[in-house]
Amino acid sequence: MANDPHYIFNQTQERSERDRLKLIERYHDPRTRKRLLATGLKAGWKCLEVGPGAGSIMHWLAKTVGAKGKVVALDINPRFVHRTRSRNIQVVQGDIANTSFPTNTFHLAHARFVLIHTPANRKALANILQALRPGGWLVLEEPDFSAARVVAGPKLPSQSVKRVNQAIIRMFEKAGLNPSFGLELPKLLQQMGMTNLIVENDTPISQGGSRLATIMQLSSYQLKNAYLATGVATKSDITRYGRFAEDPTTWAIYHGTVVVHAKKVNSHKGT
Repeated sequence: MANDPHYIFNQTQERSERDRLKLIERYHDPRTRKRLLATGLKAGWKCLEVGPGAGSIMHWLAKTVGAKGKVVALDINPRFVHRTRSRNIQVVQGDIANTSFPTNTFHLAHARFVLIHTPANRKALANILQALRPGGWLVLEEPDFSAARVVAGPKLPSQSVKRVNQAIIRMFEKAGLNPSFGLELPKLLQQMGMTNLIVENDTPISQGGSRLATIMQLSSYQLKNAYLATGVATKSDITRYGRFAEDPTTWAIYHGTVVVHAKKVNSHKGT
């Protein structure tokens, strides 16, 4: 399987990464499904799922479009989906920035928390837009880690959470990535010729022990060395961050999620 040096979870242990992805799916999937259904998704559609992760949305799309439809799932490391037996799913290994599909192929293209890990995100978007047929829908969900902040919690753990939040920002920047990429999406798509954008900014205040807090706790364990390498956070900070995330008396914004719905009406601009 291919390795991507920019994907920060690429070197994580398989079991812990599967658990993290499954938890992300349980948290985000209900809203993602509603957003995809709002496009008019129906039987017979051809869909592109970029970065299927553990595969929940990929399989849901395949069930929704039925036997006459098709789902193409593209992942640079499809370790959790490559053995799928669904007849209307095709798993392709590759980087969306370097992978092009036939023009005007898909009714719908979706990616969730993928392009933030792609330095050549404009090229990636150009490849996705080219593959969409006129009238096809693009639904993108990307995080904004600049929104992270402590809302309520004990002083010492709160200070550690602030330092870990800074380490997350620095980790992305050191990898040549934008930690607030979600905020760039509307302008970037507009520059590429997409109009009539529908934009959401979901920035929840999460209680310790909640699903999102637990996701970020798991990430802090998996990315501990990457956080430490920034020189911003210490081992003690990461330990306190984990305890803060499981303490039901604490509240925090861990990140925002920017969602953009865009319909391809005419030709789009390239890179």
